[in-house]
Amino acid sequence: MNIYKVIFKHHAVKDARVGMAALLLAKDVEQVYEWIALQPALNEGHLFNDWMNNRFASESKANIIRLKGDINDPDIYDSHAYFGMVLYGWELVQEDVEFDETLAMLLVAGILFRAK
Repeated sequence: MNIYKVIFKHHAVKDARVGMAALLLAKDVEQVYEWIALQPALNEGHLFNDWMNNRFASESKANIIRLKGDINDPDIYDSHAYFGMVLYGWELVQEDVEFDETLAMLLVAGILFRAK
């Protein structure tokens, strides 16, 4: 298993934020994509996105995985989003971690999430 940092970038006319949405335990980037695309509930709400609703979903999925999220897509112009948009991506934090007591505690605390 690997640990990934799920990051976000929110942009609107009067506001902008960049930050970490979650830490995720997943076996690969395919699982990371699937987890974000399902718009999971977090402590602070949901990861709302349109990754699964895109009419070019199969092409879009491969592109999003290649770019490590739509946050890294140069074809998305967030400055055009009058009412705001949120983009997501991920970064690998640690490879080949073994599930242990510490990771179990982080899961229970809602700090770490597990992809299924």
